[in-house]
Amino acid sequence: MSNYVVSARKYRPQRFEEVLGQEHITNTLKNALSKGQLAHAFLFSGPRGVGKTTCARILAKVINCQQPNEHFEPCGTCDSCQAFAKNASFNVFEMDGASNNKVEHIHQLLENVRVGPYTGKYKVFIIDEVHMLTSSAFNAFLKTLEEPPDYAIFILATTEKHKILPTILSRCQIYDFNRIQPDIIVEQLQQICEEEGIEAEEDALHLIGIKADGAMRDALSIFDRISSFTDKRIAYQDVIRSLHILDFEHFFKFTDAFLTENLPAVMLLLEEILDKGFDAHQVILGLSEHFRNLLMAKFPKTVELISVAGQWKTKMLEQSIKCSKGFLLSALDVLNQADVQYPRADNKRLHVEMALAKITFIHRRVKAGLLSPQEKKTQVNKKEDPPVKSASKSEEPSPTLPLDTPTPSSASTQSASQLTSKQQAPPIQAPVTPASPPHLLPNTGGLKKRVKKKTSIENEIPTLTTLDKLESMIKEHDEENGDKSKGMNLDQIRALWMDYAGRCSSPSIRQTLKQARLELDDKTIKVQLSKVLDKNTVLQETKLMDEIRAHYNDYDISLSINIVKEDTEEVPIKKPFLSDKEKYEKMVEQNPDLTTLIHRFDMRIVQE
Repeated sequence: MSNYVVSARKYRPQRFEEVLGQEHITNTLKNALSKGQLAHAFLFSGPRGVGKTTCARILAKVINCQQPNEHFEPCGTCDSCQAFAKNASFNVFEMDGASNNKVEHIHQLLENVRVGPYTGKYKVFIIDEVHMLTSSAFNAFLKTLEEPPDYAIFILATTEKHKILPTILSRCQIYDFNRIQPDIIVEQLQQICEEEGIEAEEDALHLIGIKADGAMRDALSIFDRISSFTDKRIAYQDVIRSLHILDFEHFFKFTDAFLTENLPAVMLLLEEILDKGFDAHQVILGLSEHFRNLLMAKFPKTVELISVAGQWKTKMLEQSIKCSKGFLLSALDVLNQADVQYPRADNKRLHVEMALAKITFIHRRVKAGLLSPQEKKTQVNKKEDPPVKSASKSEEPSPTLPLDTPTPSSASTQSASQLTSKQQAPPIQAPVTPASPPHLLPNTGGLKKRVKKKTSIENEIPTLTTLDKLESMIKEHDEENGDKSKGMNLDQIRALWMDYAGRCSSPSIRQTLKQARLELDDKTIKVQLSKVLDKNTVLQETKLMDEIRAHYNDYDISLSINIVKEDTEEVPIKKPFLSDKEKYEKMVEQNPDLTTLIHRFDMRIVQE
């Protein structure tokens, strides 16, 4: 028990060639050693667990090695290397910047710098987490860092380079470490499994590599935890249970249910995941990653960007055939909005359920005619891949653009009733590979009735002939509609103006539009207002001018606004207070019948 050493320490690299994923740094350091161009200050920057401190220790070890090999790697057998391995070297001084970040700690370091090396040529000072030093400590360190003794070499390591003073950065050679790729982590874990006699599935190791997020130390810590959980055999399901992450199989089931519009299956699958103790937000994040991988699988050049391996990658390529690009983009947009709004949602489960329901019925938006004019143009002009054909004879609607507004309640009611009254839609089958390339095939989806099939080459490449035809079509359209702008008059403009003002929901905007005075000068509508704020209010109502231009079919109609200050009449100063008798006299003056009423009911004025 006491002799156990964690894998992160047991398999820490002892030579430059053993450092994984940082060849651009190790090769540079070895070339500098071979040419004798070793700097006096280095700054190693990068994420956690990628080898910063390891490279600093190897560099400190090799510069004092008595018998380095031809590749400038430490021999590991000389007195200096042996003392370093036992952590008993007097030439290497390590300091943690997180706990020794004050000025007095730097002063102690500088006192140690004045003492030369006991053996060897150099004395190396490694400061980890150097960004934690205070500004005063940095300032006390500046002069020595710029002009240290010939035998002193400083190696600073940090995960947050932006927190270090620029004056410190300018005195160091900066080396940026990269995140380690999952494939490299998997290869290293496989070698460790062979040495430890552990049998591990490739999918399990690949999942550990993804979970480590580019840090080899984190990957080894996860590996130790799972190997302790199992008995010399690491399976994919063991990693799933130990790390408490969602299985890829859930997301494949979700996608199949989305493609068949099987809302009950989607909700039951969500309930199953929540019963296992997972947070609803993990469903949003997992589906986003899954749809992103499916979208990458649609293009041969981006298949390598899929962040899964083994059988899951093959299964993902198969499922990507069933999904259109429009469906994936729309689903990703819905999931992105749900992810952004999730922290502010009060009922988080309902928030996730609504997002999943939107993805389930994405295609219904086309059937219900809820596309905007711009989206309809996009649907007509877009050359999409051939839609997936289902077992039924009904045509599948073409994919839509991302949803920006929620589906109306009528469409939701219709979708829910169809699920309860009709049988479930048959599963979608993979389309047959056409003989010609997909981008040359005509769109045969739900737009078949609206778009005529044209095979002429004139439709592919515009020529002078097609431009002439286009000009003649515009003239015919103008002749059919006529020039409505000739019939413009001020009364019609005022009627359209007041009609729009009556439909405004804001009382202030409605009042401003109704108080405006209009004049007509050719195709310019002149508006007179009394306040500058009213001018901004009218200019913001762009739909008003759009309606007027559309009514007259003339987009040359313009708007001109002038601010006219009204002459204010002098208002006589009224008496601030009136007595009861004066009030009575005023009332009788306005309504003489008041005296008759008083006499009939025998009333009198009581003065206070």
